[in-house]
Amino acid sequence: MKTIIKFFILLLAITQFSTLANNSEQQQAVHVVIQKYIDGTSNADPNLITSAFHPKASLILSHPNKPFWQVTAKEFASWFKTKKVTRTGAILSITVDNDIATARAKITTASPVKQYIDQFLLKRFSDGWKIVSKTASQLDITQSEQFLAAMDKRVLFIVSSADFHGDSALATGTSFSELVEAYDVFINAGYQVDVVSSKGVPYHLPILILQIKHIANTFIIKTLCTS
Repeated sequence: MKTIIKFFILLLAITQFSTLANNSEQQQAVHVVIQKYIDGTSNADPNLITSAFHPKASLILSHPNKPFWQVTAKEFASWFKTKKVTRTGAILSITVDNDIATARAKITTASPVKQYIDQFLLKRFSDGWKIVSKTASQLDITQSEQFLAAMDKRVLFIVSSADFHGDSALATGTSFSELVEAYDVFINAGYQVDVVSSKGVPYHLPILILQIKHIANTFIIKTLCTS
């Protein structure tokens, strides 16, 4: 009986790890699409902006005389043919549910300094993820000297592409907490943060995975001991 329980628990753990890996891959793909939007609007690149949207995507924006202002992605992209203001962006969150996803980004412009929260709805098509809808809301912010000083500055995180120490089976990579906590501090201070890996490939977060495995193993041991 204990063997059967152990088998099903291990099967459940394997399924959860597989789902986690797939979800991480899809989140990375969504991240790339949202980053195209941010880079395109920051660097006045209409083609890059358009590539992030589905051709039939719609944007619901704010207008003082239009309660429901809807524009196409093509029209929106045409507003960025020339760089008129300094504009930066940072992805705040991504949630993937099968073939749909939502994402949030904080957009900062200057000057004067203004901040917006952009919310995106995405869907996965045969040619990949595309934004199908976007809306935004302006935030009320205090333009502190520190924030204004950080507005035009960027922070670059360079992370390891390695997942093992040499040819050994000892996992290595980037510490999840060290990366995320530092990222949060810089974003909240007004900086734009870019993360690149040493080989330009997805980076590994082994400490997070080891923590998840430890939790799963603890659950299995406790279950077997009480069964």
